Amino acid sequence: MSYTTLLVLLAMSAAGCGLLREVRTQARPFVTYEVILKDESLKVIGVTGRLFNYTGGEVTLKPLVPSEGRGLLPIDLDATTLDGRSLRLERRGENYVVDTKGEDFSFSYDLVLTVEDRYSPDVRTMLTFLERDRCRIMGRDVFLVPAVPVSDGIIIDIDLFREGSFQSPWGGYGNRMVVPGFDELPLTLAVNGSYRLIEDWIGGIDVCLAIAGDWEFRDAEFFNVIRRIVSREMALFGTAPHDRYLFVCDINPVKGGSKFKYYGVHFTAGMLLLLDPHIDRSELFGETMAIIAHEFFHSWNGEAVRSDEEDFLWFIEGVTVYYSYRILLDADIINHAQYEARMDMIRRRYLDNPYLDTVSIGGSGNSDLGDKNMVNLLYDGGCLAAEAIERRLDELSGGSIDLIDVIKFLAEEGGPADEQALVSAVERLCSRDISAFLSTLIHTPAPEILIESPADS
Repeated sequence: MSYTTLLVLLAMSAAGCGLLREVRTQARPFVTYEVILKDESLKVIGVTGRLFNYTGGEVTLKPLVPSEGRGLLPIDLDATTLDGRSLRLERRGENYVVDTKGEDFSFSYDLVLTVEDRYSPDVRTMLTFLERDRCRIMGRDVFLVPAVPVSDGIIIDIDLFREGSFQSPWGGYGNRMVVPGFDELPLTLAVNGSYRLIEDWIGGIDVCLAIAGDWEFRDAEFFNVIRRIVSREMALFGTAPHDRYLFVCDINPVKGGSKFKYYGVHFTAGMLLLLDPHIDRSELFGETMAIIAHEFFHSWNGEAVRSDEEDFLWFIEGVTVYYSYRILLDADIINHAQYEARMDMIRRRYLDNPYLDTVSIGGSGNSDLGDKNMVNLLYDGGCLAAEAIERRLDELSGGSIDLIDVIKFLAEEGGPADEQALVSAVERLCSRDISAFLSTLIHTPAPEILIESPADS
């Protein structure tokens, strides 16, 4: 915790506004938030933010990320000084400008939270969830933020359910978390209410499971699978980007045969696992658990190695799919026959994909999530491409280099990764140029190396 944050906490707990006015001359601007339950039946929450120590006059309040679909819709947004005097508020596009007159001020608004199909265009990014006994809060769905430089340590109090637990990737003190900054806030996932908690120290990092709902398996059985996967992936990489991870397991609200029965989302140090409520105990030792391996593997391939290139998603997702099943095999969660059966299924689905002959792996994408065949082309094709590259690396290096070494290299190099960075990494590690091989594999629809069986190749 920084010295500035310590001053803030002392000021807030000691003498309120009087002491805060003394601190403001010494500290940079800082922000606090409070989230409360306004109407349980209508699923309405209230958010109040406060900005202290900023004397610059006008302040712009903006969403953490540009809206995609419905986005963040604040209701009855209001801004006042801390003693209750109204401040002029003007909407400009998605943003709101407050004339603070150089004073500390608060801004408050309500949000309606509904559970809908994530894959419909208007709500596909809204992963905040409110039920009668629990809630998930995703930072990007909930918070307007002041567009001014602020000190480290954003204090957030979430008081939606007085009974039950509270957890976030940043730990918690009662129902309070301190998020490092606005960079981390959009992808901060916190839970409150009737979540059951299991926590352990695994491979040098703190791992917490928050699980809700009724399942055919016991919480401890599910956490044991997480423990084995985390241990195996930590052994591959030796370290992790964060020293604490929160896994949130909840029931998948998405319905319909054309949708996905289960899926996961990786948010830096938070993993959201939404599973079919009918999953039985046997699937704890099956391919379904690849969802855990997949999301945690994104800590390296997707976070430590990141890309801004749409046509490099095949690597971020495909290599992660490929290794998620390898990790299940290595951790003895699935056996070799199950692994081969899964890879055969991926290959058959890729060959049966209606886009096979018209869209390359590099040209596929999953940003819309509304076209299941396009999503499958990206993930299945990317997985098979990763398998092909792994075989090529084995041939070029005599078995001494694999894709884990490539990911480590790209992570150490830093900066956004792309196809050229991948080619350069392999050249540095193996002293061989794979640009032509990679171009054919990624940019040609139905490349021959993926159409033929691994035995034939």
